[in-house]
Amino acid sequence: MKRLPLLLLAVGAAGCLWRPERFDEDPEQAPPIRLAAPSVDRIEVPDWPPLGPTGKVRATVSDKQGSLVNVSARFRTTVRRSANGFETTATFTGMELGDGMGTLTIVAESRNGGRAEREVSRFLVDLHPPELESVRLGASPLLEGEAGELVFIVRDAWVLGRVEMTVAGQRFVHELPKGYPGTLGTTWDQSRVSFPVKGLPEGPRTASLLLVDAAGNSAGFEVPVTIDGTRPAARVLSPAEGSSVTGSFMVRVSGTDAGSIDPVQLQVFVGGTPVATLPGPTAELTLDSSTFSPGPTDITVVAVDRVGNQSPPYVTHVVLAAP
Repeated sequence: MKRLPLLLLAVGAAGCLWRPERFDEDPEQAPPIRLAAPSVDRIEVPDWPPLGPTGKVRATVSDKQGSLVNVSARFRTTVRRSANGFETTATFTGMELGDGMGTLTIVAESRNGGRAEREVSRFLVDLHPPELESVRLGASPLLEGEAGELVFIVRDAWVLGRVEMTVAGQRFVHELPKGYPGTLGTTWDQSRVSFPVKGLPEGPRTASLLLVDAAGNSAGFEVPVTIDGTRPAARVLSPAEGSSVTGSFMVRVSGTDAGSIDPVQLQVFVGGTPVATLPGPTAELTLDSSTFSPGPTDITVVAVDRVGNQSPPYVTHVVLAAP
């Protein structure tokens, strides 16, 4: 005889029929048990400054079953940390993640195969120091503007920070504006940086420069510079003072600079009109008196040294005779 499954019936006070679960139901028909996946709850990335080699990203993950097994950070490389329990905070450094800008992905994994991901877009890691280009390595404390400054161009693949210069025991600091440039990710961050030399002792010196980007990467440079506050001197060697010239005549000039071994440039004027710029220390040129108005006139020479110092004008008075 076929045995029927046991049924329990009960009638309540209101006469309602109550039927409990059958004890012999097929377990394969029962709904599967669904385990909750882990979650990436929080990713801490500093807004400023950008992440450098020692900068840190912190990721907090959790799992309701307490079966966490791994936390990973995926960027230029993938870095994995072991995890356990219900909640874990993992730390990843910029040096581990690699240089560049892109998407950072944090992955949480559990022992039962659960997995969760969370992304951070436009994530930046800067691992390389700035670069230096020398523009002007000689300057005069007598002059204003760039002629009185040492000038450099600094570049960084991502964001510049500051430039420090030490010369003859004096330290100068140039702070670049804080914040991300509009060119971030498309072109290098670049700035022209200058340091005035007023107050520095004259002579050849060594400038020690330290370049630091916003992420803390740094590079040092030793650069020879010249501080020259001595004006050169100039002379007209011929024609002689008060002489009369006609037709073709030669002008000989000279210039010296006690503040530098570099030759000066000699600017020659006739009657206030520039006629030539010649390399010193001596130079000569041939002129034709017919190209100038006849009569008394001045021949003037000014010497200019390498950093821009100018000599007082040296003037010789001559008479230009009509041919």
